[in-house]
This record gives sequence, C-alpha cells and structure tokens, in this order.
Amino acid sequence: MKLLPYDSFTIQTRDPLPLILQRLNTKVEAPRIRFGFSHHHALYQGTVSEGEFKITRIINYRNSFLPIIRGSFEQQPDGTTIIHITMGLHPFVMAFLWFWYLTWYSGSIPIVFIGGMPSIIAVPLIGLPILILAAFWYGFWFEADRSRREVTEIILGEIGLENNEGDRKNSTWLRKIAQGIGIVLFVAITFTILRISFLPFLSVETKEITHPCQSEQTHSPYCDFSLIRTITNHPSASVIAISADSRTLVSGGDDKAIKVWDIATGKLQKTLQSDSGKVLSLAISHDGKTVVSGSGDRMVRVWNITTGKRQAIFKGHDNDVTSIAISEDGKTIASGSWGLIEVWDLATGKLKFTLPDDTLKKKVTIGFITIDNEPSRTGIVEISEDGKTAIIVNYNNMVEVWDLTTGKLQNSFKEGFGSNLSANLSSDGKVAVIQYQTYNHGGKTKVWDLTTGKEKASRSVTASSINAIPMTLNKDKMIGSSNKAIQVWNLNTAKLEASIDTGLLSNIAISLDSKTLVGITGDPSLMDAQIKVWQRKGDK
Repeated sequence: MKLLPYDSFTIQTRDPLPLILQRLNTKVEAPRIRFGFSHHHALYQGTVSEGEFKITRIINYRNSFLPIIRGSFEQQPDGTTIIHITMGLHPFVMAFLWFWYLTWYSGSIPIVFIGGMPSIIAVPLIGLPILILAAFWYGFWFEADRSRREVTEIILGEIGLENNEGDRKNSTWLRKIAQGIGIVLFVAITFTILRISFLPFLSVETKEITHPCQSEQTHSPYCDFSLIRTITNHPSASVIAISADSRTLVSGGDDKAIKVWDIATGKLQKTLQSDSGKVLSLAISHDGKTVVSGSGDRMVRVWNITTGKRQAIFKGHDNDVTSIAISEDGKTIASGSWGLIEVWDLATGKLKFTLPDDTLKKKVTIGFITIDNEPSRTGIVEISEDGKTAIIVNYNNMVEVWDLTTGKLQNSFKEGFGSNLSANLSSDGKVAVIQYQTYNHGGKTKVWDLTTGKEKASRSVTASSINAIPMTLNKDKMIGSSNKAIQVWNLNTAKLEASIDTGLLSNIAISLDSKTLVGITGDPSLMDAQIKVWQRKGDK
C-alpha cells in the first residue's frame, strides 16, 4: 500500500517518438476554463512537446486531489523510446495540506489532552481529519491508477479509450462513494459543532443536580444552614465581608457606600460614605475596628468603624482595586488590581513594595526619544484573608505565588488550559481554587497546592454562563453558588458534600467559625440586591 500521493513508472516501446507524440496529441487538448459538464472533450488537458509533457485528466466531478502527470522522453541507440512518468499532487495542494493539518492538530491536541475534553467530542476532533485524509487518499489513487492505465494505453496505441464502459462505471461508483463520505463528514462536523456550541444546554453534570443533604448515609454540618434574615436596605450591594467574631457584616456597592450591619439583629449600625468610586472589595481587621475598601476609582480607603470616619486613603493603583486584605496584626494592608499587588504600612500610609517590582522597568533610548519599558501587568489577583499570600493568575496560564511578608516570589507554575475567570485563596494562603472557561463555554475548577505547585483535585462545570461561579474558601471546603443553590465541595477531593437551596448568589462570604453564611441575591445595577444571612441550626 502506497501512503504518499506520489507514483513513478516507465514505459518502453519500439515505436518512434513522432508516433508517440501524435498519439498523445489526439488525446490531449490545451488547458482552458470549463463551465458546466460536457462529454465532448479530449481525455486529458495540458501540454505536449518533443522533450516532455505535463497533463491532467479531464473529469466531470469534483476532485481537488487529481494527479498531475509529468513525462519525459529518452531515445535509445537501438531505436527504443523510454518514457519516464511521474504522478503527484500540485505543490500548492501539498502546502495547503501540511498547513491545514499542522494548524488543526496544534490546536486540537492541547484542547483534548490538557483541556479535559469529553471523548464524545475528542474522538471526532482527532479522527475527523484522518477520515478526510482517507477520502482524499482514495480520490488520488483511484485517479492515479486509472491515469496510469490510460496513459500507458495511449502511448502504446493499444485500444480506443472513448468507449471504456468499465471506467465510466468506476467513475459512477467513485462519485457515490465520495457523496457518501461527504454526507458522513457533514453529519460528523455538524454534530461536533452543535455539541460544542450547545453542550452546556444539552449536558448537565451529575454533580450539579445531586443533593447529598437528602442522603441518609452521609450528613454534612453544612446541610444544617437555614435562612434567618434578609436585608433589603442596601439595594446596590455587590461585595460583602464578615468580621472574625461573626458579629459584624459590611457591604459595599455601586452607591459608593459601605454599610455596617449587626448580624445578630440585622440592624444598620452606620454608613461609611465615599465621595467617589464604587466599592469593589472589602476587608475587616481581625479586631473588628477597621474596614478597608478597594474602589473603582483605583484608590484604597481605610475606615474606622467606631467613629465612622475615613482614616486614610492610599493612591497608587492604575486599575480598579478588586482584592483587599488586612494582616492579622492589623499593621499591613495588601491591595490588588489587574496584575498588580501593593503592600502598605497602615500606620504610616507608606507603600512598602509593589509586586511585580516596578523598579524592573527599563528606559530604552533611541536617538532623542526615551521609552519607558514597563513590565506588562495582566492577570487576576487574589489575596488571602490573613494578608500573607497573594497569587497572580496570568492569561498565559502562569500562576505566580507571592509572599507578602517578604515581597518574594514563592512559587510559579503552569495552571492549565482555558481562559481564566476567577481565583480564590484559602484563609491561610496555602490552597488556590482557579476557575476557567473551556472550549464549550462550560468550565473547569482546579484545586492547587501552592506550596508544591501541584494539582490536588479538579471538577468540570457545565454552565450556560461564561462567568465564574461565585466562590469562597473556608478551611477544607470551597463554597460556590451554582444552579440556584450553594454547593459545598471538599477542597482536597473536589467532591460535593452539601447542597443548600438558596437562590442564585452573586457574592458569598462565610464566617471564620463556618457557622454564618452570607450571600447577595438580585442585581445591584437594577437596585434590587438583597443580602441574605444563613446560620447553622443550633448556632443562632
């Protein structure tokens, strides 16, 4: 079996060269553009000269892999003529094949083997080009075998070829086979496209619809949460935080206000009103006396809960401040924006250091022009609650782990394949949960050990939304809002342990003792957000 689309052979005859050229010229016509199908033409088109010929067969059906036939004549002293003939594809077709297959597999192989693609899509994605190649291979060698026989008969002048009924039957069968392969390819491609495009609607992961809290065999303490209160007096709330003693709740939103609530009674204690910038991130100090907010005006504000006054304001970010934390000793603040972390001394208000280090920027001078070559800042930033660890998850799938006490890069590793959507850190900064969108608009959640840079567990998410699932981490659990319920997953195994019917939440926070759970329902932009508080039974 010949695998490559190339063939060569020789014909030897005692007929003189002029006679051979005459036979070829009666079966070969000049190349021209053809419109429609017609049987009133020669068998081949091309050019024939005394030294060589280059021809292709004229067919009435589609075949981009039609062989190009080249021949050269060699006359021997004894009067014998030897014709050297080669058949191969057009160089443009070969270049296109190489480019197409290289592009296809360089994209599909990483998706299949790294992106966790299900086999029902992976098999067609990998196998479809092979099936197409088989169809093209058959098309080339059918024509090559036929042309070899015909050219030999033309040169030797053995038979008239116009009435070759067997070849016409073979052509009919070729068309039927090609049509059948075309239908199979069309169905396979269409099914694959539909499967990829609508997989979130057609497939629902078993984990998303199971309710372990209804099982009699296992019972998680997280199944005992019950709704105790709904707060409606902050309709623009989008972010929340709970104090370490579980007594105070703070909420911030598009109205640029931070509201301080008593969790036990649900009463508003005070409002900390900013003059600009919607509140995007919040943190409460361990002693419950200080609130720090990150805003859309790129500033960090420090508030005194007791007096209700702004204590300090830090400027330095060049993007929205979306992540914030206070160290356990209350002396240091860490703030994060797009690909940038800044660490501040709370007492003096001075910037301690910036990560990645801005001093690495270099100036490039070209003639009279000086250009600041600033390191690129891209990626999601997340800071642990204790303010000791932060990660930057870049969109090239690189995870950087930073020690905020020393300002040193602690670890870095490749995260996986897909577009990153969110990152969450455990309170001690040792574990990260990273969510990203996969090829089918669904998603994947991966749990990473930040000390070793190794993946601990992962799970797939089939969701119609491309947004990340709101999530928070607590001890050995990751808690996310999905399909109108709060789901509690084991942080070490990524297995579902509890599912609580809560409605879809846009933000989640859990107390340090895991007894109080707070979430935001509704849409802050429509001014219909509500803050709901759940507590475990017996812990009220």
